[in-house]
Amino acid sequence: MELPKGSLISYFSTLVKQHGGINLAQGIPGFNPPQELLDELKNISHENIHQYPPGIGNFALTEQLLTFYSDQYPLKKENILILQGATEALCLIFLYVLRQTGGSFTTLSFSPPYESYRQLPKQFGLPFIELDPDENGRLPLSQIEEKIETQNVKLIFLASPGNPHGIMFSKEDVDALTDICQQKKCFLVFDSVYRTLYYENKPYVPLSKLNPYLFVVDGFSKWFSITGWRVGFLMHDESHCAALRSMHDYTGLCTNSVLQAALSRYVSKNDFGKQYSENLRKSLAGNYLFASEKLNEMGFGCKKSDGGYFIWAELPAPFSNGFEFAVKLFENQNVAIVPGIHFSEKAEKIVRFNIARPLPELTAGLEKLGDFLRK
Repeated sequence: MELPKGSLISYFSTLVKQHGGINLAQGIPGFNPPQELLDELKNISHENIHQYPPGIGNFALTEQLLTFYSDQYPLKKENILILQGATEALCLIFLYVLRQTGGSFTTLSFSPPYESYRQLPKQFGLPFIELDPDENGRLPLSQIEEKIETQNVKLIFLASPGNPHGIMFSKEDVDALTDICQQKKCFLVFDSVYRTLYYENKPYVPLSKLNPYLFVVDGFSKWFSITGWRVGFLMHDESHCAALRSMHDYTGLCTNSVLQAALSRYVSKNDFGKQYSENLRKSLAGNYLFASEKLNEMGFGCKKSDGGYFIWAELPAPFSNGFEFAVKLFENQNVAIVPGIHFSEKAEKIVRFNIARPLPELTAGLEKLGDFLRK
């Protein structure tokens, strides 16, 4: 069965849009944003805020972010840039490194990598290396050093927890990798967009070690279940300030003015959405425990996850091709999932489930999956 061109997430999600069904493929949260945030959006919609905002971001929102992160690092306004989602931040950094290196370098990430980590270098015809953490989730630090030295690695992406596998890396490993990158003059992008969505232990974000070779990416999409708002931000050493802002002026220009204003008012009045985050985290943790138990009972091999939206699971016997499995599942039960091959060539026997859905919908999808397996 031939793989379609383009994104397999879009392919299976489009099938649901065309034919109906349950979408456990695309990473869309099935939870409403905070009501207080929606009220702020409604209240300001008739104000005079519909023109270009400052390119670097809403000034009030920037100040609030500086305060929020002050216990980790004494950020200044020169250290932060509000962008059109975390994806723009990843792209902006990639273009920046492209310019810094003269256009020739290798990108490295860890299996299974988020799609943008692999696709960005691919779009520019540049090499990408994928390394495996060990069976205990430890980073292969000696291999990383060797790849930096011998294969011209100048950019490393690391998410903790991540997508498609919500593994969380230890403070020891993250700090060691940060130190290696600084010593070897290799840029490290730490992607922390799922940092509020942990199941038990809070993830470590190396903001306290901010240096010219470390970028920290974050955003509000997952934080407040507003993936369509596309408001993210990038924290960086101030030595990059002028160049990054200049590049942003001619690539993204600015982020939605109304949505930034609504977020600014919401976080200032609601302790940065602390209560909403806690409730969302509990819902996701419950969904993960429920879904992983059901999947394991069906014969899937669920990889342990520490946070995020997804379960990364090996197919039960006798199935061995994730794409064919996903196609047949939708044809028979109208349930969409994502084959692991979308993320990694090593993941032919793996599929990804989005568990960030209301429990009744998730339950119905798993019941249909069980019916499919029994047939």
